[in-house]
Amino acid sequence: MKDFLPRSLRHKQNYEKGLFFIKLIVTDIDGVLTNGCVTISADGVETKSIAFRDLDAIGIGRRAGYEFAFLTGEDTEIVKFFAHRFGVERLYAGAKDKLSAITDLSGKENIPLCDLVYIGDSDRDAPALAAVGLGIAPQDASPKAKSSADKITRCNGGTGVLFEVVSNFVDGIWQLSDTAACKASDAFEVGSESLDDMLTQHPTLTVCKEDIWQAYLLLKETFEKGGKLLVCGNGGSASDSEHIVGELMKGFMFSRKIPETIHRKILLSAKADGDYIASNLQGGLPAISLVSQTSLISAIGNDVAANMAFAQQVYAYAKPDDAFLGLSTSGNAKNVIYAAETAKALGMKTIALTGASGGVLRDVCDITIKTPTKVTSEVQEYHVPIYHQLCRMLEHVFFAL
Repeated sequence: MKDFLPRSLRHKQNYEKGLFFIKLIVTDIDGVLTNGCVTISADGVETKSIAFRDLDAIGIGRRAGYEFAFLTGEDTEIVKFFAHRFGVERLYAGAKDKLSAITDLSGKENIPLCDLVYIGDSDRDAPALAAVGLGIAPQDASPKAKSSADKITRCNGGTGVLFEVVSNFVDGIWQLSDTAACKASDAFEVGSESLDDMLTQHPTLTVCKEDIWQAYLLLKETFEKGGKLLVCGNGGSASDSEHIVGELMKGFMFSRKIPETIHRKILLSAKADGDYIASNLQGGLPAISLVSQTSLISAIGNDVAANMAFAQQVYAYAKPDDAFLGLSTSGNAKNVIYAAETAKALGMKTIALTGASGGVLRDVCDITIKTPTKVTSEVQEYHVPIYHQLCRMLEHVFFAL
């Protein structure tokens, strides 16, 4: 049997690297994704129940750069169906000895044990929970499993354990140490992600703090659900719209490596050019600047009405999980208002970035960030640190963990 580092030393290594290096979340099925119970019908058909939140957790985690594997002692058709239903390709079934299985998995995936997360609930899982970088047990796990784990979820098995784990990672609630907090690159400092730090540099924006935070939470939820952001404005705000999209669609404060599974797929598909393509692609948050479609805008202006150019695009692009961000120094730009009203009617969440009054957009949008001035040039100058901060926080939560 392979010798493992003492727990304190093993975790010290993980602390020094931070959660950014945990790329694979491995979970048991029975007792974690299910409540451990089996229902057997009169004709001998077995059924198990899962929490739909755990299905959502896979997509949320992947967008944050994590991948998933199932490690289970069962080797049945229902286990294979679970893997298919969750979209998890890495299925290690029939693993009665969990410690040997997690060690073999580590070798096959070329991921050190200290960079693995394992979620398990039974005595059989205890050695694996102790061996990996972060062992997690459900609230109703066996006493031995819970004593071997580093973290205990609030949820019982089958009630959203995986969703809770992924949410705690993505939201930064679980940090392995104060000094390890999410180091994404040598040039990236966690302190730069602090909204308070930005407000220290721009104290007059303190009045906007709560609205900036609420806008961040709204955008975070949008991207977690697979939605996109539509942005628009006029003049200088049109330039800001394109600027915002540029910060979201590629690396902003640091390079965003694509998931290893996607990297491998590109290598296989693109062949000779695969390594170049995969090495230069970066993770992105989907965003569209509505001011950039010059031919379409001129056509709408000529054929319909110029002030409908943004609203028409919102109507064509909009999905219920999307968000809209309208920039207007006065808050009264008709084309932005029409776009916001269209977005709201179609079920999108809406944010406005304006001057002190908020104008009409204040009453239309879900959130309005009102800068403390009515002078157009000053409003525009304040908008830059606000949307830069939003982009930094979003990049941090989706790509730095």
